[in-house]
Amino acid sequence: MSFSLRFSFLRQEGAEARKVYHMRFHAYVAPRVASDLWYKRPSMADEAFSTYILAGGKSSRMCGDKAFLELAGRRLIDRALKIARQVSPGHVFLLGPRAKFAAYGRCVQDRFTGAGPLGGIHAALAETETDLNLVFPVDMPFLEAQPLRELAARACASKALVTVSRSTDGCIQPVVAVFRREFLPVAETALREGRFKLDALYDPNWTLVLESENVGFTREMFDNLNTPEEFALASERMGKTSRADGKP
Repeated sequence: MSFSLRFSFLRQEGAEARKVYHMRFHAYVAPRVASDLWYKRPSMADEAFSTYILAGGKSSRMCGDKAFLELAGRRLIDRALKIARQVSPGHVFLLGPRAKFAAYGRCVQDRFTGAGPLGGIHAALAETETDLNLVFPVDMPFLEAQPLRELAARACASKALVTVSRSTDGCIQPVVAVFRREFLPVAETALREGRFKLDALYDPNWTLVLESENVGFTREMFDNLNTPEEFALASERMGKTSRADGKP
């Protein structure tokens, strides 16, 4: 069954159509993924992928738009773009309103507004030209390119629809992930049904979960900035890191 045929079920209306879609998706896609999560695919050099930065959040608890806040003299959006370009040069996109972010690069706008990160992930998968798609948020300033590249490489070497890491506290990091385009129907069905929680969509049948330390992530890399207090702590930490590195 082709991807376009599976996706066409979403265009039907009513509970019966969704039931048929779920039955066929689980009958066809899930067993193939589950039976071979570690199937050796072509190397990253042979399989292009794109990187998408979740930049369009509401920043409701922060005094100002997080993407444009300066941390140790650099805006969060500039930090995120630098990392993204190190991971997949030439295939970097911002997930957010074009009116706000067009000056910084190519933008992809949500088709389902007010749906949080899932809305951005859906928009990315609906427009991407690559099978693999790395997503991470703009408000994780301590992320580094190398573990993100490793996460993408592990995704390339598997057939999983979603590849994520699990931190040392046992929690999956849902917004730092690699998605295959075939995850699009899952995302769209959830959005239409008002189910926006990412973790609930990471079915074990099609999700590859890696231990963060085996990928190169540290716990601190997943620190995100939601409040002025968290931003202040990050500024202090960034200052200490810069001084330790001998940077101004």
